[in-house]
Amino acid sequence: MAELADLKSYDEDISKALDKLERGIEQLYTKKSPERHSTHLESLKSTSKTVQGDIRAFKSELKDSPKSISSSFNAKLVDYENRMKSILETLSSAQQNGGSDQGSASANLREASRIQDSSAASVDRSKNKLNAMVEMARGTHAELKQQGNTIERQNHSLDDVNDDIKASNKQITSIQRSSSSCCIS
Repeated sequence: MAELADLKSYDEDISKALDKLERGIEQLYTKKSPERHSTHLESLKSTSKTVQGDIRAFKSELKDSPKSISSSFNAKLVDYENRMKSILETLSSAQQNGGSDQGSASANLREASRIQDSSAASVDRSKNKLNAMVEMARGTHAELKQQGNTIERQNHSLDDVNDDIKASNKQITSIQRSSSSCCIS
């Protein structure tokens, strides 16, 4: 089972590696000679394979972690997988085009950034909804507890009324007996 510190370490390492890959892709098109371009591309592909392995290990560790720990990292994992997918697509495009498709790579990076921003916004909206639901649940819990206390007090009052009725019935029965014995004699 992964410790929180291990997951934070994976998180930090993967985030830095993805940032480095994205910067490397931006630099890919500044390489003037085909040899330098090819060498840089191969370096990026090698790094991307390492990061993919790190993401798989991170995912595996999250699956083995308690939900209380892993829940805060699940959104990041999705984001990392999306970023990695975009990076791989860009590298594949660069490989096929031999570096002549700088506009496409920039477009891919912009799209990846847009998806990342959209994912982050979605996570924030989900967190806000969850917090609102938690607050609503707390309010409902307090209200139900108050209603339970009210019902408990009413039950005690009804028990007291019931006891009073029984005592009154006994007195009425006693009065009836004494009046009937008085009238019969």
